[in-house]
Parts: sequence; structure tokens; C-alpha cells
Amino acid sequence: MRDHVDAVVVGAGVAGLTCALQLARRGRRIVLLEAAAEPARAGAAWVNGVERTLFADLALGRPPEGVVVDEAPAFTMQSPGGHRVRCAPVPTVGVDMRALQAWILARARAAGADVRYGVRALGPELVGTRVTGVHVDDAAGARTVAAPLVVDAAGLAAPVRDALPTQLFREPFWDETAQGPWVGDADLCLAHQEVRRIADTPRARRWLVESGLLEGETLSYAGIAGGYSICNVHVDLAHGTAGFLSGSKLDAPKSARRLILDLIERLGFLGERVFGGGRKLPLRRAFDLLVGDGWALLGDAGSQMFPSHGSGVATGMIAASLLADVADRALTQGDVSRAALWPYAVRWHRGRGAVCAANDVLRRLTETLGPEDVDALVRDGLLGEAELAQSLACAPAALDPTSLALRAPQLLRRLPWLVRRFLPVVTRAALVQRHYERFPTRWDAAGLDAWSRRTSALFAPERMRMAA
Repeated sequence: MRDHVDAVVVGAGVAGLTCALQLARRGRRIVLLEAAAEPARAGAAWVNGVERTLFADLALGRPPEGVVVDEAPAFTMQSPGGHRVRCAPVPTVGVDMRALQAWILARARAAGADVRYGVRALGPELVGTRVTGVHVDDAAGARTVAAPLVVDAAGLAAPVRDALPTQLFREPFWDETAQGPWVGDADLCLAHQEVRRIADTPRARRWLVESGLLEGETLSYAGIAGGYSICNVHVDLAHGTAGFLSGSKLDAPKSARRLILDLIERLGFLGERVFGGGRKLPLRRAFDLLVGDGWALLGDAGSQMFPSHGSGVATGMIAASLLADVADRALTQGDVSRAALWPYAVRWHRGRGAVCAANDVLRRLTETLGPEDVDALVRDGLLGEAELAQSLACAPAALDPTSLALRAPQLLRRLPWLVRRFLPVVTRAALVQRHYERFPTRWDAAGLDAWSRRTSALFAPERMRMAA
């Protein structure tokens, strides 16, 4: 049995759902396949931050009540030694991923997308070098869903990507830090999120006052399990809940979930768990190759993530909208070759991808920092409000001359450390961003190889170690 549609999207997380919605809105026949048995088991089940303008930027309109659940008045980062940097207003809002995915799912179905749960993708159907569909298995048995375009948005599992022959998908000039062809342990982190009931409101209110926080303000404990680790707490007295978000590398002394449990115990005013979850996240820059003849990678499957803090929700939705626009044009022209789909890779790498790649350089520096280094960043003004806001908003780094002038005395005190350790990495990050903004505008194997050679050189492990 074979189904014939315009495109098959594998994976019903937020990126896959957004892609299906955007294609269906353009009148395309879309099948979205998800291995989980029901919507509640697909995608993330936590609260995640996205840019305030995201829904308007993607022409999605105003989300219904229950999607945006956190509009913190401020965000404060605290170093291991208790030094703080505060950002207000916050450029992001917290969204309940369960409600967000349910909203996009309903809109995708209303637009005509055929969304099927409990369907496991086995791998791509190939005719020569072209992907022409997906082999699947479900309660009805094995069959093939045929389509001129297949989008792998199934996260790290990536059943389509991982089954492609190496001559169709290979990452040119793998740098050693990848530890393999896809995403190795060095480029993975564990993230965990929980929402808890507040069991002792007076004690929670006292903690806010003693901590110098506004109600609803997020406090982020940074560097508590290695340089690349955080544990955020957001106390919402109005709704009687507190939200926690943590992240740490796989080899950290404490897991992301352990960080939350320890903080809950220390605070002493929390009760039962409302919801939450966790998973592994890719941190490395996106793959050079995001498209091929009849296929495209999206979201975690393409390693489209903001490395500085491991957030991929807004990033995946942005990439999905870019892909839908390019794919619709390619389908109209009857050409879904790598060359026809290449503009998706161009728009990604030259836009959001360039910022993400630059932040991958900074992320690798962060992983080498000890508690005293994190203290210095915050205490001496190396990490100020402008830099914190840029990171939260996944925005390009831009130095504010006025802010730098105000922080000049502290920066001068740290000049040896800056020159030896920090400035070389910041310079390299800027070079990476400019390099990505010159990603080849047309598909050409030799041109991509040349670009990838330069990319590999910029991320060379020995150079990264020298910079650190």
C-alpha cells in the first residue's frame, strides 16, 4: 500500500508541526508521521523561552490563552560566588510546550495536514540517489508513504537522516570534537524542567524578599555543575507554582534533574510536581548539509539549536518556516533536487545559523570555565545586561560602546585574562559569523567543500584549546 502526497514530515515536535502547518496553509498535501501513540507523548512537555515577537514574525497570530505562561519582569543570573547581572525587560516569554504543540497541531489539521500518530518511520525510500518516500510501520503493517519531499524532523533519532547512504549525506571535514558522524557526547547536554506546587506561600514570599527578587522574576544559578550548567527558578505566587529549568553536560558532576531536586530541597517551600520532563539536546552548530535530492533536515535532526543555552524551540520554528517557503516554491516548479532546496540552507546558515555557529564557539569556551571564571565574568562586568539580553533573545552579539565605557575600570582590571583567554575566542566567534554569512548561494559540491574546509579550520580543536 502506498500513499501519495506532496511532502512527508517525520516527527511531530514543534518544528515538524510548524513545517506541516506552513506547508498545509499553502495548499500542499502533507502527511505528518509521529512514532508516539498520541499527541501528549510527542515533543517536549515543559516550559521554554521564545522571543516575544516569534509568533508575529512567523505570521502565526496571537496564541490562545495557556500557551504563553510566563512573562517575567526580569531575569537575573547569579554566579557561584553570588555575583549577579540583571536583565529587564526580558526579551523572551515562557511557553507551555504542551499547549503550544496542541495549538499548532489543531491549526495544521484545520489547514488540511494529515497527522498520524503511532507510525514509526523505518527509513527513506530511494530511487537512485533521490529520496522518494518513507518506509513506515504501524498497526496496519509495513508500507511506504510516497512523496517528492521528505522532511526529517524527528530529533536526535533522525530515522531518515541516519539511514541515508554516506554518499548522499556526509558532513564534509568532520572536526574531531563531533566524535563521530552525527552528534557525539561532547556536543550533547541534558536538559530538565519541572513545575511544582508552592506548598508554603509565606515562606516562598520571604525567599523572594530575601533574594531581592520581584514576584515572577527568574533567577538563574550559573556554573553550578561546570561552566556550561544552569538551574533556573521562577516563583509565581499568583498561580501558586514555581518553575525550574536546568541544563548540564553529560559528564557534569550532577545531572540536570539532580540540580533541580537539590534546589527544591534547599528552598523548602515546594510541594507536588505538576508536570515536566527532560531529554538530550544537541549543542553543536547545524550540519553543513541540510538538504539533498528529495529530503531536508529540520530542528534537532539538523542540529539547529542555539548553543549558548541549548534552546531549540524558536530556532526550530524559524527553520520550519524557512523550509516551508522554499519547499512550496520547489514543489510548484516540480523540482525538489538539492539545488532547488538549497535556498533553505542558504537562508538558515546566513541568518539564524550564523548566530548559532558563533555561539557554538562561545559555548565551547564556557565549558572550560571554572567557578572562579564565572564569578569574574559577572563580578567584573564582562557579562553585562546587554550581553545577557542578546543571549536570551538568540540575537547576534553586538558591543554597546556606552556600556563598555561604564565598565572600563573593571575590564581593565581583568585585561590579562581578557587578552589571554577571552578576546581570542570572541574574535573567532565574530570570524565564524562572518564566514557563515558567506555560505554558498548555489549548490556546488566544490564550493561547499571549500566553505566546509574553512569552517573546520575555524572550529579546529587545537585552535580552540589555544584560545582557551
